[in-house]
Amino acid sequence: MFTWVAAVHELQERIWRDSLPEVITIAAQKHNPRAKACKKRDDLSEYNEALLLQVAQDLGIIDKNQHTELKKGLDLRNGSGHPNKLRPGEHKAKAHIEDIITMLF
Repeated sequence: MFTWVAAVHELQERIWRDSLPEVITIAAQKHNPRAKACKKRDDLSEYNEALLLQVAQDLGIIDKNQHTELKKGLDLRNGSGHPNKLRPGEHKAKAHIEDIITMLF
């Protein structure tokens, strides 16, 4: 789902705009001690999406409830983005898109 790609990009932009690189690194390494030190904007793309959601919550970019809903969106994307039998219906797909748009755009 390309909507998820836009959501990740928006989170990366907000994190970079609103936080210092050192603070981002501390937040990331709190959840994953092996996380790469964030020195430039592109370093955020090295963080997996679940970690990025944690960092965004820790830095106050999103709140706990938004994190929960975005995590569900990530799980839906991961579940339906790989070959398997999961086929979300039209309403589920619309709800996914609506959630992302209302939370991030």
